[in-house]
Formats: sequence, structure tokens, C-alpha cells
Amino acid sequence: MVAKTKEVWKSKETWRAKIDSFEAAMHDRMSRVQLSAAPNGGEESHDNLQNRHGEPPLATPAMLRNPPAARHCRNCQPQEAESANAHVVEDVVTTYSEAAHSKPTPVYAIIAVLGALAATAAGVMGRYVYKRRTRIQVPALIDMADNWAMAATSSGIPQGVIDKALKVNLDMSTYGTIAEIGAGTEVGRIFFYVGASAGTIAKTVCAYDMKVSDSIYGECDRFVTQERLEQMLDTEYEELEETLRVHRPKTKFFAFADTVVAKKWGQDNECHGWMGMKFQLDPEAAPVRCLVHCRLLDPTMQDQQGALGALGTNLIHACFYELDGIMKPVAGGADYSSFLKSLKDDLQGRVEVDLVKFEGKGMENVSPYIIGTELVRQGLVSAVTFDRAGEITVPTDMIRKHSILVSRSMPKDLVEAALVKVPKSDEAKGVIHLTELTLAGLTNSESPNYTADLSKFDALHGSPAIISNFPNYIQLTKYLSRNTNESIVTLVDSVGMQALFKEEQYMSLEGGILEFFGCVVRSGLTMLVSPNVEDVFVDPELQLLFKFMVENGIIRSLTE
Repeated sequence: MVAKTKEVWKSKETWRAKIDSFEAAMHDRMSRVQLSAAPNGGEESHDNLQNRHGEPPLATPAMLRNPPAARHCRNCQPQEAESANAHVVEDVVTTYSEAAHSKPTPVYAIIAVLGALAATAAGVMGRYVYKRRTRIQVPALIDMADNWAMAATSSGIPQGVIDKALKVNLDMSTYGTIAEIGAGTEVGRIFFYVGASAGTIAKTVCAYDMKVSDSIYGECDRFVTQERLEQMLDTEYEELEETLRVHRPKTKFFAFADTVVAKKWGQDNECHGWMGMKFQLDPEAAPVRCLVHCRLLDPTMQDQQGALGALGTNLIHACFYELDGIMKPVAGGADYSSFLKSLKDDLQGRVEVDLVKFEGKGMENVSPYIIGTELVRQGLVSAVTFDRAGEITVPTDMIRKHSILVSRSMPKDLVEAALVKVPKSDEAKGVIHLTELTLAGLTNSESPNYTADLSKFDALHGSPAIISNFPNYIQLTKYLSRNTNESIVTLVDSVGMQALFKEEQYMSLEGGILEFFGCVVRSGLTMLVSPNVEDVFVDPELQLLFKFMVENGIIRSLTE
């Protein structure tokens, strides 16, 4: 076979004859093709296409490499045109195959087959280039990205979170770092998962080991604290400025960080964390900070990781696109609801956000009191606490190991008299008085009055406070007991105590008023009445219940 092949190749005349015969056969079939481009903007009639519904025309290899803009009838559908293109490719293959079968020499048969394959590939590529050239536009690219993002929902990431991450990734004006400790790298994972992250993410890092974390961010007493979060934000942001500012002078840098304690294996621990953003409002502006504290409510670590990723994505998106209303003065059209409401998107019932702080130039008008009120009003948390300086604080940090006295708009002298009545253990650090402002029944208000809200806080005169939507003292006591093991005492006047013995307000409870006071007994709550219990008048049928509560020290006189 090899010898015969060499002999054939040596015969110049035989070679030329074979090629001439092959080209003649090809020319005969291609003579039926209309090679000129069609008139009327690339459209052709059935006649010009030689009735492709009968015997389809054949395209030359040159046509396949550079197809006309649209070789189909103006009255036909694009699908039919594609079918015609398919017939073109089939004719090319047929021509080469017939030529191959007409040649007795195996070498020429191989050459013919290879030629047929090459022509087929040219046809396929021609169709591909045509479709890409005529159909792929910017909207199509966006649709493709949307479809890709929708496919990501199989990972458990909510579609709304995916949309937010993709919007941030496609915004070329921002660039930054994501640093996470304690519950995986869930926020960074989402931004990588949706694609286009190269335009947004400079670095992701997870310094999980304590020693490694200290070596990067500096030492601190506890790792899931505001102090550690601020260390992380400052370190990561400074690295961006030092490394990339010269190369990206018109970019708004950001650093996102979180430090979290999630569900531990085999333990029923408190699951909470800190997260925040240090970011620029303008490429030449000094950075500002937004700090958030949250509680994770999901029962498993895996679910908590997903919730943390969604919350972090919501925060990054809100800092870039929902900030305008918060930066306005309270009396100048401020709207805190848009920013805060967006934090709970796709997270209903999975997290509590009990602290949001803003720091930096341009954030001077932000009112902590209004933020706290809106957190409760929007349903992100049931209660928010404030320290003496009027700053939002994490409840555990303020009242842990403290006995608590709670009152609603009581005179200062009565509060001071009640403080000495509050029992405390030897381990207690002291007694804290909290003035409660309740929003019960008002959380669904669509038009909050920020000025009226601020006037309520002005009356606090520097007293620690708690804003809640609790309808009664039982829920308030349960909330406070979550953060301290010490005594909890409420101070009420005689009118307020009489209101507690009105049966109609307990209609929603299956056990009525007995269920309520049964919960009071079980919770360990003590009620101080000003000035004394003798000033309280209850209905005759409830006298025995009232007497029981007094004799067991649950209801006591302030003056005794």
C-alpha cells in the first residue's frame, strides 16, 4: 500500500488528471448556485434561491466562510432559513462524497472525506458566525446573565440576593475586599457564584485561626465584637488604598467584613455576629462606616451560613444604592425605611438586626434613635436598646450581669426610689434603669413621624432606653432574660396596675388573664406599684387573684 501510494504521488500526470476530474465534478454541482447577494436588504425570492423547498441550492466554501446577511425569503421564517442552510451543508458533503467514491485510489478517497469534513465544519462555523453576528446584542447578554443567575438558585441562594450581587458586580465604579471569620466565606461565595466578580472583588480572605487573625488584624480580647470588626475593616481598607489607589484613582473602594459565631456542633449556643462596610461615597472622599449586629435564628449551621451570606449581600447593596434617604436631615425628607427594610430581603424570620450604626463625614445627620425605631417598626427586631449617650447598643453588652428596672415615663424621684428596691445577687454588676418606649400596634405605619419620634427621646434626659413592640410585660421580660440572669423589676403607677387587671385585653390568650399572670409568676418578674398596692382597685371577681400576687411578693408597694 505504501509503495503504491508513493508511486501515485510520483506520477505528476496522474495526479493532475485526478484533480481536474474532481474539480469538474464540483463545478458541475456548484453551477446551480446563485452566488450574488440578494437585493432588498439581504432578502431573496424563492426563485433566486432556486425553490429551496424543492431542491436546495449549494453554497461555495467562500460563501460558507462569509455568509450573506440573510439568505432567506422575505416571506419565510428564520427557522426555515436555518433549515435551508442545513441543506447547503448536506449538499457540500454529498458532492465531496460522490467525488470520493468516483476515485479508485484510497489516497484520494481519504482526501475527499477530509475535504467533506472541512466543508461541513466551514458550514457550521458560517452559521455560528452569522447567528452570533446578527443576534447577540447587549440585551441578549443581559438575558443570558439573568438566565445564568436563575440557574444559581439550585444552590439555595435566593433570586433577590443573586440579583443584588450581580448588580454590584456589574458596577465598575466600586472595587474592594471581603473578609469573613467564623461561618465560612458565604458573602464572597455569592459574589463569585453569580459571575462578573472580577470587576468588584480585589480579594477575599478568611482568617479562621485566632493566632492568624491576630497576626493580620492585631490582638483583641474577644473575636465576635465590634472592636474586632473595626480592626478588620480598617486593615483591609488601608491595604486597598496603599496597593491600588495609584492604579485606580477614579474607583470607590470598599471593605466588607464579618466576624460571627454560628451554631456549634452538639451545642445550643447563642448565634450572633458583627458585619460592616467601610466604603467611599466618592473616589476622592474619606471613607464612611456602617456597622451591623445580628442574631442568627436558623436551627442549623448550614442554614445560618446561607442567611449570613444573604444579609451581607443585602448590606453591600444597600450601602451602594439605598443610602440617599438616610443621609438627609430628619426634618428634610429623611427616609430610613428603604435602607433598613432592604436588609431583611429574603430573610424573613431567619435573622434579627438589633444594631445599625453609621460613622464618618456626611453621616452627621443620621439619628440613632430613628434607626432604632425603624428597626422595630420594619420588623427586623422586637426591641432595641440605647445607652446613656443615646447610641444603639447590643443588649447583652449593656445589661449582661445587671439587674434591671423597667418603667414607662415615670418621674425621676420615683425611679431613684425604685432602684434601691431592686434585688441583686453578689455576682451582679449593678442595677440599670431602662425607660421603655413601646411601638405596639404601630409597627405597620406607612408614614412614620420622625419628628414626633425624636421628641419622645428628648424626654429621656440621658437615661438608657429600650424601644419595643411588645404588647405586655411578659414578652419584655423574656427578651431581657435572654441577656441577663439577674432580677427584672417593672415600675408602674396604680392606674397602670389597674389596667393589667382588665380581662378584655387578654382575649387573645387561650387562658385569658390567668394565663398572663401565670406567666408573670413563672418568669420571676416583680412589679412595683407607686405609691402602694392599696391604691389599686380591681373588679371583685379578680380580688383573689390580686391578693395572691401581693401575698407572694410578685406585686409590691414602692413605699413599703
